[in-house]
Amino acid sequence: MLRRSIFLLWVAVLFMVPTPARSQYRIVYSVVPAFYEDQQVFYYIFNNGTPVLNEGQRVGQVDQYRLVDSTGQPIEGQYDIIPTDQTFTEDYSDLREIVEVAVPDDYVPNSLTSVEALAEAGLLAEDNLKRTGITHNIPVVRANSQLQGHDHDLIPLWGNGNAVYAFDFGATPAETAPIYKLITGIDDLGDPIFLGGIDSVVEQMHADEGYSDFWQVVFVTVPEDTPQNSIRSYEQIVEAGYPIDATSLVVNCPAIRLEVTTTAYLDGEAVIITQIDRPDLDVLGPPAYQQEERWVLSVEPTDEAYTGFCEVVRVFGGGDGVLYSDASTLVAEATLEPQGTTTTCAVLWELLEDGE
Repeated sequence: MLRRSIFLLWVAVLFMVPTPARSQYRIVYSVVPAFYEDQQVFYYIFNNGTPVLNEGQRVGQVDQYRLVDSTGQPIEGQYDIIPTDQTFTEDYSDLREIVEVAVPDDYVPNSLTSVEALAEAGLLAEDNLKRTGITHNIPVVRANSQLQGHDHDLIPLWGNGNAVYAFDFGATPAETAPIYKLITGIDDLGDPIFLGGIDSVVEQMHADEGYSDFWQVVFVTVPEDTPQNSIRSYEQIVEAGYPIDATSLVVNCPAIRLEVTTTAYLDGEAVIITQIDRPDLDVLGPPAYQQEERWVLSVEPTDEAYTGFCEVVRVFGGGDGVLYSDASTLVAEATLEPQGTTTTCAVLWELLEDGE
């Protein structure tokens, strides 16, 4: 087991990558890349002090109270209630079990806003609670936060009578899954030397047995001359017989689901984006051109018009077998049909080919 100073340095290095980008208007949680079965995948990092148990094999959880009517339906407009409005406290965890609390028929939404108020109203008796047994990863963040991939929207909660905000990444277990961090050795101070490039490998994604948003850090020591981005799967690690050292460090790293990512083209270059239809949004962004299963973007992330949301524009014509990779040529040659609908078109990373 590597000593604790290594854990702390690894946290510092890792969290330096996705530190939320601040602007006058919002805080953006950026993605971090990893490899999974030779594919590029992406995750976010949240460091809110979720308790780590069993030497990193699981995390602790708390309750999140959901107020329901006599039929078991959630009270419309009511925010869920959590034990605290502060992270890094004994009664805080990103992992929370949804507990349903029955309220009277005349209950006024959001008239109860704390666990203390629920108790004083006599609503926390065991016979008035329904434990769902379902735990969700719901990290609390600042009110003006957003995700780079726009794959989840901000939701409001109550904590100690104060409104707080969070992302609900859905159901995930308390048991952790491994994330393999590639290092080339230990320096004179006893700290790990990271391989660089995309030096994280995950063994499971959402569709795999054992997936969890909470990942136990496992160091893998590889030769110093290992090319960056050359180790792209857990199978490679096993086949090579690299030394593996599991730690008790756990990080909350919800991955973006593979099914909402796709390849798009931007000025002739292949990039990975999220593509999630958003019929609930009325505001249309710049065009994203859809030619059969192929997407072409019209703006870069550095452009003022870029928001991560685009209007879907279908592409027809342009000649037999012509597949476009830049918007200017496409607009000049093809027939375009705006759909009047919105999709996410958030650029995550460049697509790496074999050997890059």
